Amino acid sequence: MKSSIYFLLFACLLPVTARAQIGMGGQPHPSAVLDLKATDKGFYPPRLTTAQRKAITNAQPGMFVYDLDKGTFYLFDGQNWSPLAFTSANNLAPIDRTASDGGDGDSFGFSVAISGDYALVGALYDDVGANNDQGSAYLFKRTGTSWSLVRAVADNAPANTGNGSSVGISSGSFIINAWSFESSKGKVAFGTVDN
Repeated sequence: MKSSIYFLLFACLLPVTARAQIGMGGQPHPSAVLDLKATDKGFYPPRLTTAQRKAITNAQPGMFVYDLDKGTFYLFDGQNWSPLAFTSANNLAPIDRTASDGGDGDSFGFSVAISGDYALVGALYDDVGANNDQGSAYLFKRTGTSWSLVRAVADNAPANTGNGSSVGISSGSFIINAWSFESSKGKVAFGTVDN
């Protein structure tokens, strides 16, 4: 009797494992590894607090959870958790961004400016190479509802320069102020978003 039950369980699971697909509520679509079908029930992804979500170690790109504290879905893009709030193009949900090479004490976000689909973020005390507190700025571009880093802008300057103490951007051009360059003489750097 016991062997009959094991055989029956094995026979039931064989079609699922042979196709490497799981279908609940019907046959899975040929392109799906998991296909859930229902007309009166929903799907619940993992539901975590913000602290639990941020504490996930070794998160892989594509991880998807519901944040109970924020009340929205979050997707991990390999570097940052991005909220998947339902918004219109004119009402974008806040998206946290950090400098990919940022460190403690860089003051990322000390100054910010935005124009159209571009944003410039100053990091007053960013260490550039061996130059402590040289400072820099980071240029981001919006595509749809997502912001991505275009490049870091660090003018060739010595340590303690203060690049990024103030920034401005308009019509495809930007300016970055260095408030303590060469013993408080000051300096500004100009650039364009597409170079």
